[in-house]
Amino acid sequence: MLLRLRRAKRAAARIVSGGIGRGLSATPAKGDWRLLRLLTPRPPTPNELRSLQSANWPDYEAWLQDQQVTSLDAWFLLRNEALAWNPPPRLSLVTPVYDTEPDQLEACLRSVVRQTYPFWQLCAVDDCSPGAHVWPILSRWARADPRIQVSRRVRNGGICTASNDALAATTGDYVVFLDHDDLLAPDALHRVAEALRADPETDVLYSDRDTIAWSSGHRFRHLLKPAWSPETLLSGNYIFHLTVYRRSLLAKLEGLRPRYDGSQDYDLILRASEHTSRIRHIPRVLYHWREHPVSIATNETAKPYVLDAGKAAAADFLNRRGFDVPVIDVEGFRGHYRPLLPVADPARVLVLRPGSPMQPRGYARWLSSAMAHAEPGQDLCLVLSPGLEPRTPGPVDELLKWLDLPGVGIVTGRLSSPNGHLLHAGFVHRSNGVPLALYQGFSRDEPGYMAYTSVLRNVAAPHPWCFGFRCSLWHQLGGLSGEYLGPHAVLDFALRALALGWRTVYVPYAELTAVEARDIADPWLSEEANRFARRWAHWLLQGDPYYPIGMTLERPDMTLVPGFKRPVLR
Repeated sequence: MLLRLRRAKRAAARIVSGGIGRGLSATPAKGDWRLLRLLTPRPPTPNELRSLQSANWPDYEAWLQDQQVTSLDAWFLLRNEALAWNPPPRLSLVTPVYDTEPDQLEACLRSVVRQTYPFWQLCAVDDCSPGAHVWPILSRWARADPRIQVSRRVRNGGICTASNDALAATTGDYVVFLDHDDLLAPDALHRVAEALRADPETDVLYSDRDTIAWSSGHRFRHLLKPAWSPETLLSGNYIFHLTVYRRSLLAKLEGLRPRYDGSQDYDLILRASEHTSRIRHIPRVLYHWREHPVSIATNETAKPYVLDAGKAAAADFLNRRGFDVPVIDVEGFRGHYRPLLPVADPARVLVLRPGSPMQPRGYARWLSSAMAHAEPGQDLCLVLSPGLEPRTPGPVDELLKWLDLPGVGIVTGRLSSPNGHLLHAGFVHRSNGVPLALYQGFSRDEPGYMAYTSVLRNVAAPHPWCFGFRCSLWHQLGGLSGEYLGPHAVLDFALRALALGWRTVYVPYAELTAVEARDIADPWLSEEANRFARRWAHWLLQGDPYYPIGMTLERPDMTLVPGFKRPVLR
């Protein structure tokens, strides 16, 4: 047994020896990572498992019970499952370290060693910390586990430089980013490897996360995310942690860019999205972000340079796509961004608006007939109810300009009642064929979960009485389906567009008031909802990709629902 353990440690040392400072190579080092299975498992203690089950909010604590590893039996069950994988995905963690509080650094490293998944490597770089405690802690953990490789810089270089040094030491096929004071869930790397086995073509993975309270250690502020949403990303880095990148992609991107220190992860995902669309989401809380009195996790104004770097990264990204435009903060929601795209030429726009309210059964026929009046040069179309009036300046211009973004085929606006209540702030598809209108009936000042009502984001369903689209998309799809008489024809149109890669964007900055609120709030025909549900049953049962898994589909307030079924990834 002792000989077996020594063999495992020697093998682990060979596998992780990437060499700090050699530069990031696209080709991982050779080595049989399967030998890491021989290392002695180091499971969490019962107290450590219990500490991860406590939350500040009773509803969240109840929700967590069936979402995580809660016992040593469950821990070993996952470990044994991973031991049977051949070959196992090879994961390298990158952790830049700077003057971390001793207990938090210890907890961070412990959360890695306590992983159910054994096929990992941790590359940590001490960025010339002034605290004398940092290097001894890192060295002690490296001596205790041969999968941990540590190095120390002679001068402080910042988070990007230290991260790039750590990247140069990685030898796995995929790189996992971990901040020096945060925690991984015990099954985090297992779920990453599980997802990579389910879809080996994946280039980028991200998971849900929550926050760890500074004083109590309790969990709170859950951040459940949608599937890959390119336009939502323009409103800010909704991806955050946990993020995993194919190592060869990082080599192509040449690592992190120091001029975006503080928002380097946002700049990285924006650049990655220009090279790949194989970006997938693991709908599990796998990462615990540490609250800190001077961190963004607690106070978004604590580090203004972080938010400024984020706006600069978004502006740089848009500039590379041909949009030389400023990016500003969303009013009232610092940390969320708003690119100021140029207005479309009015000569390009065909506005379709019936002279008076109509019965829902006449909707599809009216729209199909109206589209026949498009003139040459009109490549954008806008559909509006006759009872809508502008509530914000220039809603038509604001809505249609987003159709010039590559991949955006449909846009939809925000609708409110004369007395200031929300009528439409984005739909969510449900299996019964009737969309859920998020925050309908709430005050128009309600930001919603993750500011859902207030920031630009991807949706799968436009409002049939306030949406725009590319005329070329209409012709590509052959117009509306003849299966529908009413507004469900537009829902079907949008899903057919999505199947071809054309996305729909909700634009909250284009807000209109509905004089006849009832027709806007509930425009659906029940028999057509049933037809739509049958036609799109397979897609609907998988869940709306732009709505977080684990939240209610019965109420508009996006509350948590315990006991839901989670896919491996989406």
